Amino acid sequence: MLRQFSAICFLVFMVCSFSLSHAADEISYVINILGIENAEFNEISSTFEEASILKNRSGAPFVSVANLRSNINADVEILEKILRAEGYYNGSVEPQFMRNDNHFSISFQVKPGPVYSYGKIEVIFTGNSVDDEISRNINDALIINEGETARAVPVIISERNIANSLPKYGFPFAGEVDSDIIVDHREQVLNVTFSADPGTRRRMGNVKFEGLSSVKEEYLRKFIIWPKDSYYEQRHVDQLRNRIIESNLFSGVNIDVVPDGEDHADIVINHIEAKHRTTGTSVFRQTKLD
Repeated sequence: MLRQFSAICFLVFMVCSFSLSHAADEISYVINILGIENAEFNEISSTFEEASILKNRSGAPFVSVANLRSNINADVEILEKILRAEGYYNGSVEPQFMRNDNHFSISFQVKPGPVYSYGKIEVIFTGNSVDDEISRNINDALIINEGETARAVPVIISERNIANSLPKYGFPFAGEVDSDIIVDHREQVLNVTFSADPGTRRRMGNVKFEGLSSVKEEYLRKFIIWPKDSYYEQRHVDQLRNRIIESNLFSGVNIDVVPDGEDHADIVINHIEAKHRTTGTSVFRQTKLD
């Protein structure tokens, strides 16, 4: 009996010793960001607070200095990307840390450098050209201007605006919009060139109604009000969809825009007739010309 009790005590002692040793090996740390304390850098600081690996770490604690260093380096890269996204293209981040046993004081010394501005901004069209009026309208969709702070988000939004604008002016099957960014450190500007392949400018083609049983096609054709042989405009398709939905005759309306020959775009509408008069729903999609 005494031997059994001694064995149990020894086991408890070993478990506790291992737990204390393991706890002693765990690494703790605090983080300080230096150099961007002013209010003008609040956006950078708050973005880093959300994106930092070290500040948002959860789960198992670090048990090696090498692992901690790896995460410090990752946070340096994150902070440098945030600086560039806010217009600081020549900034630097220097990590430093002091150690007291297994507790580390980590500092990121930030030197933002000068803020860069947008330089030359250009939209070019590859493949097919567009007329001057459409080109002006596409350029008006940009939200960046020469001389403004060269932030990343407005470039992304402008790229999206170009893609969304092309179907408004007759190009339902436009290709991807890309942006080529060149940083001029001498002039401290960001030159941006957007390139877009608009595809062929098309006219409104045939409207095909599918999935009808009790509703007459002639009735639905009264909803088509755009001028005959007019250029494709996304608003025509959107308005037709809305009129069909508001008729309350369908529980579902799916619209495909498909190429017809070289210069027309057909509208194919698939209906799911409602068993009862309910407000219809819709899904809109386009089939790109390969």
